[in-house]
Amino acid sequence: MGTEARSAWDIWDFSGLDLLEASGEAALIIDRSGIVVYCNAASERLQRRPRAQIIGRALVRFSTARDPIGPGSQVWDELLAGEHWSGEVWINRGDGSQVPVYVTRSPLVGPDGEIVGVLSLATDRTTEHAAKTALWPQSGASGRSCSARPTSPSSSSATAR
Repeated sequence: MGTEARSAWDIWDFSGLDLLEASGEAALIIDRSGIVVYCNAASERLQRRPRAQIIGRALVRFSTARDPIGPGSQVWDELLAGEHWSGEVWINRGDGSQVPVYVTRSPLVGPDGEIVGVLSLATDRTTEHAAKTALWPQSGASGRSCSARPTSPSSSSATAR
């Protein structure tokens, strides 16, 4: 038994940002004041803009309307108090188009136990909206409304730790 296969744990630095970078979900890290401090490659693709046009910018810059969970909102305050939020919003892309996304936002806790920002994971919902519009054109499924629901770690049956 000379050579053993190396596991992923042996060859990859599984720091948090490496994991986010590998994710197919668009990921943003937003500081407490609403400024984007990190984005992954999937976020660049979803937003159709390079990182240099995302990092350092205010989160609300990418919203088609006032972000219902941006800084100053009740939901943002709840995020900074430790709650989670999920819902659908529309974002502006770098090419001028708009896209519906399903977003889950969670507070990020620093080493001292204080909330230092928010992790935002987004999934493109264009296909689902196109299907709804094709099936129910009179329903206005392509409207730009926001549907949201607060979430709590205690409300889900399986919480990753």
